[in-house]
Amino acid sequence: MSSTVTIRPRSDTVREVAYDDGTSETGATSLGENSWYAVRFSSNIFPITLMTLKYHSREAGGLTYLAIFDDDGNDGMPGNHIGATLIFPTVTQGWNIKDVSGAGLTFTEGQFYVAWGETADSPPLSIDTGSESKERSYYYTEVDKWAPLSDLGYEGDLLIRTAIDIEGAGVEDDIGLPEQFVLSQNMPNPFNPETLIKFDVAREGRVVLKLYDITGREVSRSMTSFWHREAIPIFLTAAALLQVSIFTEWKRPVLCRRKNFSSFVNRCS
Repeated sequence: MSSTVTIRPRSDTVREVAYDDGTSETGATSLGENSWYAVRFSSNIFPITLMTLKYHSREAGGLTYLAIFDDDGNDGMPGNHIGATLIFPTVTQGWNIKDVSGAGLTFTEGQFYVAWGETADSPPLSIDTGSESKERSYYYTEVDKWAPLSDLGYEGDLLIRTAIDIEGAGVEDDIGLPEQFVLSQNMPNPFNPETLIKFDVAREGRVVLKLYDITGREVSRSMTSFWHREAIPIFLTAAALLQVSIFTEWKRPVLCRRKNFSSFVNRCS
């Protein structure tokens, strides 16, 4: 059986914050060196701690930056940098994820921006134009300074997301304990390099997660753990797998890779 699939549990106090619908209809035009695209994030509970930063690229490409800005600029626009600027020497087509859980990025008030910084080698950042704009996307050039993305003629939202941990806020979910076993659809799907699978366990017991390919062959038995009665979110990472389709008891998750099986890759573009 394959050992290339790994499972990483995620705390049930971690929430992904997204203003896009997960689809990429077009790519943002290149603005050149020293320019930025950004999404404004807000929360109605505090404190929150940033756990991951996530963005979607239309194509594979080269050097790109990610940075977090405070909302202390003019009229609430991005102002001072918060934390270090993150460097991506290469960018994968599709979703790219950066773990920042150890950076101590905790907010007790206000809003913040997650920004994508361009170089000459940066690929186009994805834009969701298929749903109503949340008006939270912005761009920056040395000439225009910070301005709404709509000023460039785009009616949509940049595919930039973050995951926050609300454990310190003392908020309890209003969702009760599971009454039956439920295996939810993985999100995002298609995925590369990581997807989130959530399942509900209605009683204590040992759980084994098995993955099957399109022929019904078991390709991985990734987890054998004892779980209490709870809702369990986990990340599935399959960075080393070849292009495969994986089945469970629900809709097929598709791993997108640029190697082999170009017909599948086209579906993921």
